[in-house]
Amino acid sequence: MTEFTAKKLGEVLAFCRTGLLLAEKSGEAMVGALGDGEDLKFAAELKSHASDLELIANGQNVQDITFPKAEKTGAKLKQMMELYVGQEWGNPSEIMEWMGFFEGSAIVHWQLVVGSAEALMDENLLQLSQHAVDFHRATLTKVGDALRKIGAKKTK
Repeated sequence: MTEFTAKKLGEVLAFCRTGLLLAEKSGEAMVGALGDGEDLKFAAELKSHASDLELIANGQNVQDITFPKAEKTGAKLKQMMELYVGQEWGNPSEIMEWMGFFEGSAIVHWQLVVGSAEALMDENLLQLSQHAVDFHRATLTKVGDALRKIGAKKTK
């Protein structure tokens, strides 16, 4: 595995961990916008991705690159999230708006991992990264649908 790929694993691991914090802090607002149990589904998927990433990093012996990168990127993501959401953790509109930024960014970071996995011919990493891209695309679609409903409701 290359250093580039090891760092990208750290970045997407940071997205997983930040997403878990998002689900924890905004649970009711997320459920209010996306539906019952969606916060738990979101968190479960991110936990699974994080666990797989940690196993890959350890198995490839790149944990000394991946994990510090995850911490550094995670600190940036958390700061951006806190700045954007502010004190509005119970506001479904604010949570969905943040999730739009978050999901789009997660997709493009995971796409870099897809490309790396293809170049490395690493089938395990390719399956994980493609699954993660699909998950974040589906989540972004749900977020967009929720925002459309919020916009309509607030306009009436």
